[in-house]
Amino acid sequence: MTEEPHLGCRKFADQFSMDAVKFLNSKQGKQLNLRGMNAKIIEPGTVEVGTTIKKMIT
Repeated sequence: MTEEPHLGCRKFADQFSMDAVKFLNSKQGKQLNLRGMNAKIIEPGTVEVGTTIKKMIT
């Protein structure tokens, strides 16, 4: 997982609109913590409710 939150990309803007991206990155939008996060898959597998996921130390 990255330390920085995902701030919306072109695909997000295409699906939800540029106004949604602007709101997401506004002070109010950031306080609501509606953003996702960026992650890199190290080991493939199935994730289900209750699956433990951990951040690898790099």
